[in-house]
Amino acid sequence: MFKNMSLRAKILLGNGLTLLFLVMLSVIALNGIKNLNETDMWVNHTHEVINTARQIEAQPLILKQGNGVIYWRVKSRFSNPTYPGKKNSVNSSVNSK
Repeated sequence: MFKNMSLRAKILLGNGLTLLFLVMLSVIALNGIKNLNETDMWVNHTHEVINTARQIEAQPLILKQGNGVIYWRVKSRFSNPTYPGKKNSVNSSVNSK
């Protein structure tokens, strides 16, 4: 097949195929860059939402009125970190025997 082609045709065919592969790789690379930019945009948006949520969570204020004066206090998630358990459960089981 290539024996019947002239040297000029072989060179043009080689350069044409090279350019075709280069264009195909460029399209694939541009598509990947577009996807990376979109992913980066969503990651930045997620970080903004998380930071906003942290700011809101850090300052939940409760309005409390006592003796005609309005007080602001910060609500803590850990205001009651312990749970009341059964009192003397170990002692009562020992004493029952």
